[in-house]
Amino acid sequence: MDNSTTILFLLIVAFLAGGSLGLLIRKAMPKPDKAGDSKEIFILEQRLREVSQEFARSTEELNRKREIAFHVPTIVRRLSSRLNPNAIPGVAVRIAKDFFQASHAGYFAPLNESEEFTMLEGVGFPEGWKHTIRISPNEGILGLALQNRVVVTSGEYRSLKGNKPDAISPFEKAGIAVDLAAPVFGMSKALGAILIGGCKVRVNEERQYASMLADLLATAYQTAVSIEAVERDAAVDGLTRVYNRRYFSLWFENEIRRAKNYSQPLSLLILDIDHFKKVNDTWGHNAGDMVLRKLAETLRAHTRSSDLTARFGGEEFVVVMTASNKDQAFTYAENLRTKVAGMEVNVSGHEAPVKVTITCGIATYPEDGENTTDLLRAADDALYEGKQGGRNRVVRAQLVGLDGKPLARS
Repeated sequence: MDNSTTILFLLIVAFLAGGSLGLLIRKAMPKPDKAGDSKEIFILEQRLREVSQEFARSTEELNRKREIAFHVPTIVRRLSSRLNPNAIPGVAVRIAKDFFQASHAGYFAPLNESEEFTMLEGVGFPEGWKHTIRISPNEGILGLALQNRVVVTSGEYRSLKGNKPDAISPFEKAGIAVDLAAPVFGMSKALGAILIGGCKVRVNEERQYASMLADLLATAYQTAVSIEAVERDAAVDGLTRVYNRRYFSLWFENEIRRAKNYSQPLSLLILDIDHFKKVNDTWGHNAGDMVLRKLAETLRAHTRSSDLTARFGGEEFVVVMTASNKDQAFTYAENLRTKVAGMEVNVSGHEAPVKVTITCGIATYPEDGENTTDLLRAADDALYEGKQGGRNRVVRAQLVGLDGKPLARS
């Protein structure tokens, strides 16, 4: 038998023995006719109740230890798996609520624009708190936990606070008694804090598990951010810092599926720097690199966050415009062409700045193609037409017949 089973067996034997002893005593003793006898029986019965209560407490503790033994490996596995940084607060709240059998569990994190904390995820808190509540990091149990970088229970907070008056916290205003605050720290700053209340377990005796949870959350955050950074670097072109062709191909496939599912248009632009070889030959490859970086910067500055810009290869770039028809894409491309034509790149050793133009081809889903291959071909054909037509132009893909001539659109 394992230790837990042995302990439980001995407690049961003790309980049964205690019960049997009580019955034997009652049968063996004559009816009390003296005050001393009654007192002795009372003491024995009281002792029996104490043994029963001790047995109940021991059973409860044993059951709790079994719960902890089950939950801890599960928590470690969950927080050691690959997680998106944005998903960690929700995972933390679910773990804290279940482990500590809490009615209130929330993950609070610092706001970017200030030092105040807000609730990213929570259970048992007012609905309007998420992303809107503002809590000072210098007050209350949260402030004490953050300042000392340790888990703080409500009992410890009251003891340290003493009789000093304290402002009424948002938790008190909402009728929420916080049992414990566990800060989550990264390498140099606070990443957040777990606050729980209404716990059915003895939080004071289990604060080490709250500390363990906070440490695991900090590690999960750092791992998630590191993986994200590696993947971002692998997806970004080293020279221009826009996405590379590999990432574009994956993203483009996903967006085509999304466009099909939601019956929305999608436009692809392929743009090319006119006479780029002449820039390298005249001003040098360093000047060419500067032009590529400046163009990428202009693309990023004038492209919606919902769209994607990538370097397709050499001096070619692509832009995918979600939920955009051909007319919308043409307007965007014309504005971009004008911006690039007015762009100047100053090169060391040359008085006159480098100036370039671009030619752009546009293809739109579904009219020019229903998959990535067809759309790329249609946009590339439109780009070629623009090059042949004199460059510094934006050309829309056209439907063509078997004879290669453009078809009239219905």
